[in-house]
Amino acid sequence: MPYSEKPEYCRKYRLVFPCPPCCGFVSATGPTGPQGPAGDTGVTGPTGPQGPAGDTGATGPTGPQGPAGDTGATGPTGPQGPAGDTGATGPTGPQGPAGNTGATGPTGLQGPVGNTGATGPTGAQGPGGVVPPSSFASYFNYAMIFADGAQIPLSVITEDPTGQIALANGTQITLKPGYYLVSYHVSVYLRSAGFMQVTPSYNGAPHLELGIYSRTSEASTVGGSNTIIISVPSDTNFTLTYNSNAMSVEGAATVSVVKLQA
Repeated sequence: MPYSEKPEYCRKYRLVFPCPPCCGFVSATGPTGPQGPAGDTGVTGPTGPQGPAGDTGATGPTGPQGPAGDTGATGPTGPQGPAGDTGATGPTGPQGPAGNTGATGPTGLQGPVGNTGATGPTGAQGPGGVVPPSSFASYFNYAMIFADGAQIPLSVITEDPTGQIALANGTQITLKPGYYLVSYHVSVYLRSAGFMQVTPSYNGAPHLELGIYSRTSEASTVGGSNTIIISVPSDTNFTLTYNSNAMSVEGAATVSVVKLQA
């Protein structure tokens, strides 16, 4: 049957014979021919929208525990919690060995003076002591010209009976160890304006601070006195040295020495 005579449906969709039953056109069915080769796969169409999730299946059995992982870094220490209650006091332990003695502390303040105790009986009087002999001597100089920078010459007035004080070389008074009271006076007449300085020396050194000093603006007599107590640790010579920038006419000097009982 030619195509033009096929039902309208078949013509519209260009169907091949035999027509489907819907055409209402029935023809005799011939034998089925062999299957032809597969055609090329067409282009994949777009993926359709995802369907709704299915129901969650039953939970399977727990698998075996895996190996422990590496220990992570220690985190920061948290804030200290509040102090707990104090526990009961434990029993006292045995006493340990004594430690070394510490350094002595500073002396404390002196306490108040106590009451005076009763006076005890007077003891028996001891034997009388022996008073050592006194040592003393005196010396002088009169109407003599004093030279600048020289020691003042002296003569004996009273000689020491003990020998502790003695005149040597006419200018030096020798003293044995002890304490001495020395008193001296010097005066001189100067022909012109000037000064007079007298310096004592002992224990191997001059003592300007224990000397006497006087000055005048014209020709006149100048002088001075001094009294000192000196300590003599070993044998020494006591002298008086005269100094002046003016010519002297005549001078005078006196020296008294008394050994003290220490």
